[in-house]
Amino acid sequence: MATEYSARAAWLRIAVVLLLPLVLLLSVAWRDYVSDNDSPRWSLYALPEGADVFDAQVALALYRVGRVVPQVTHGVGRGFSDEDLWLMAELPRPPYPGALRFLAVEPHVLQWVDLYRVDWAGRPVKVGSTGLAVPVAQRVGTAGKSHFVLTDEPSWTSTVMLRIRVEPGVMAAASVSLESAGQRDEVLWRDGLLLGVLTTAAVLMLIAVLALAATTREREFMSWVMLAVSGIFYLLVLNGMLAQWLPPMTVRAQLWLNTLAAAAMVTTTGLFTRDFFALGEVHPSVQASLTTMAWAPLPAAVLVWLLGLQPGFGVNVIIVLMAISYAPLMLIQLKRGHPNAKRYGLIGQGLIYSIGYYFAAASGWIPLGASSLYIWQWVLLIGYLALLGDLTWRTVRDRQASEREREVLHGLLVEEAEQLEQRVQERTVALRAANAELMEAEAHQRELLSLASYEFRTPASKIRSTLDALQDLNEPVPPDVQERLDNLRTASDRLIFLANKLITHDRWRELSVKPQTKSLWVRAWMLELMRDYEAGPPVTLTLPDADAQITADPVLLRIALQNLIDNALAHGSKGRGAVQVSLKLLSNTVELSVADDGPGVPDAEKGKVFERFVSGRTSGQGHGLGLSIVASVVRLHGGQVGVADAQPHGARFWMVLPRAKDAHR
Repeated sequence: MATEYSARAAWLRIAVVLLLPLVLLLSVAWRDYVSDNDSPRWSLYALPEGADVFDAQVALALYRVGRVVPQVTHGVGRGFSDEDLWLMAELPRPPYPGALRFLAVEPHVLQWVDLYRVDWAGRPVKVGSTGLAVPVAQRVGTAGKSHFVLTDEPSWTSTVMLRIRVEPGVMAAASVSLESAGQRDEVLWRDGLLLGVLTTAAVLMLIAVLALAATTREREFMSWVMLAVSGIFYLLVLNGMLAQWLPPMTVRAQLWLNTLAAAAMVTTTGLFTRDFFALGEVHPSVQASLTTMAWAPLPAAVLVWLLGLQPGFGVNVIIVLMAISYAPLMLIQLKRGHPNAKRYGLIGQGLIYSIGYYFAAASGWIPLGASSLYIWQWVLLIGYLALLGDLTWRTVRDRQASEREREVLHGLLVEEAEQLEQRVQERTVALRAANAELMEAEAHQRELLSLASYEFRTPASKIRSTLDALQDLNEPVPPDVQERLDNLRTASDRLIFLANKLITHDRWRELSVKPQTKSLWVRAWMLELMRDYEAGPPVTLTLPDADAQITADPVLLRIALQNLIDNALAHGSKGRGAVQVSLKLLSNTVELSVADDGPGVPDAEKGKVFERFVSGRTSGQGHGLGLSIVASVVRLHGGQVGVADAQPHGARFWMVLPRAKDAHR
């Protein structure tokens, strides 16, 4: 039952769309056929096709002998004829002596119109010309609305003649009206209202589309923008407004300007209609066909121009083909229930009907009246206003949707903020607990460090006291034994110094030991330091020939380098050349390095091997204190420390210290 009702509703919509615009056009045509009862009736005549007259006297003679065609309305259409139109009329007497009357000729795109009045001697006298091609200084009336002022002079008869010069390929069609001053004001007001409202609607639609496109970032609105821009441009050209602002142009330039404006309007309208009514959904081949047809007006204009016709002829041909093609497709979409076809199908079909009505009247298939020339503009105005309303409705709808979405997002943000605050509080509690654990661990580390300091200070002190006792014996000892005793004394002094520093400051930190710096010749200093180790393997020393001066604390620096050497001896092999100590002089720095041939330091541990209580060795030896002391000493001297792989295997620890000045020895 519902399906049957839907089918009947679809057919009812199609019937309304097919019949209602036709009824409206018939009513407009009837208005053109029936003259105003308040105005005296008069008739219009035209020379028949094929007369091809170029002389006003000959045209008047043919009129006198009755070789003219009476027109049903005050207009004539000859289609694409290259013959000039000769129109004659016997005007009624003015309602009162001296009454001002106007003889208006439409459309306003006519290039050249000559007015002849017949005197009492039976001679046609040219009284003026108007049209777009007429120089402004010679023009009577305005090009936008060609008209002549008829003065009530006794020298003229009631006979008037109009010669409308026709360009090849341009529609040979014209409508003539006789207007009083009041009627003239009414027509100007009507035409101004049409043009003003139509242009305003197009401008407002352009503004609304641009605003909506900027808000939603949807590409579909580009067709709306192009439709509004081309519509404004075409209306300005078609109604002669653009010609008022531009410098004088030749007839050919004006024709090309009209053609370009019409081609742009047809192209954008075709593309917009194709997408707006989704006509491509009817059949897979329709989309490509309609796209090709929409882009065809300008190429068609160029083609017919090359064939010797006016370019506007090509645009008109495409307009007719588009009207024939789009009408059934829109009806199919209407039957399918497409929402835009349901809302705007009547306007779209009315525009197609009005364009067809214009071409039929201009071609002479039906009588031509003033309304047939402009009815399509009124339908276009209705379409623009409807689209503007649609845009307004879309804008309001999208704004309401945005407001609802904003409210939802605000609620989500409030909820998220509350959850975030709760998570922050939980995280704060966790951080405080972690900080307490860290402080406790650090306290344990300090305690361990203090215990270790006491532990190795005691044996070091005993060694020192034993050495002092041996020295007090004043017994001669061999030189090599004496050298070893001196080295042992130096080592015990270093242990006692380090233990005292650790105990005094409770833990080793960068700022806990204040360096006592002085100038050192680094090469000589290293030779003196290496006396603590037996000459030859497993420790080998490589020094440059030159020397360089640095500013350093010799005791702290000695501790750092000996820590690296002791570390290398502990992890390297016991073979020949197991530990290599070297000095390299660079431009602004010196590099002290110690390399071993042990298992090396894994890549994952190289970044944190200098941290306290971290040992990067895989052997499990060491407690991670020696390298942290090295790093602290180097940082106190403004240098850098690092570790790299030694070749073919092992680890290479290096210290880079700034040079005091460019001094060599």
